[in-house]
Amino acid sequence: MRRRRLVIARAVRFAVGLTSGLVIVMQTR
Repeated sequence: MRRRRLVIARAVRFAVGLTSGLVIVMQTR
């Protein structure tokens, strides 16, 4: 159960980072 939670947190963190990078690129452009 704990491992599943860790994977979910990891996925959420990855998605947030990806969105952040995309927003930065769009703002730079």
